Amino acid sequence: MNSGYAMLHEAEHNLLHPDPIVNQSAGALLALFFPAPFHLIRQGHIGHHVRNRSDDEAFDLYFEDETVSGSTCSCTER
Repeated sequence: MNSGYAMLHEAEHNLLHPDPIVNQSAGALLALFFPAPFHLIRQGHIGHHVRNRSDDEAFDLYFEDETVSGSTCSCTER
């Protein structure tokens, strides 16, 4: 299945085939093996590259100066 996703990943970046119609068609066919349509997989993946390493994608990281709720802690150590 990794090979299938690797090919799908190339199609998401329009690199699987130089002909855009063939690339789109192959991507749609490969996406049948995954639980979402090709255009949705592509949109999410390309959006990930746009937001990669940004605060928008760091929502699951905990930073020392934040509480669990995400607000800044104003407590001082003694």
